[in-house]
Amino acid sequence: MDEQKNETNGVRWEYIFVAFHPCDGNQRWTIRSQALLSDGGTKYDRLHVLCPTTKTERDFFFDITGYFGKL
Repeated sequence: MDEQKNETNGVRWEYIFVAFHPCDGNQRWTIRSQALLSDGGTKYDRLHVLCPTTKTERDFFFDITGYFGKL
């Protein structure tokens, strides 16, 4: 992953990443929720998604430690 300089660019990159990884052919994931997680000083964003055609759910995790809290 390319390291982002701030939260705005980082979150934008997460959504672009999910958009370019379709769930069923060309069908895009629908983002159901986003959560901030922490584990031993490392910060993560979890995007919980749903595939509209197959009803499959999954989570994408992004390490945001490098840009968390930066404007």
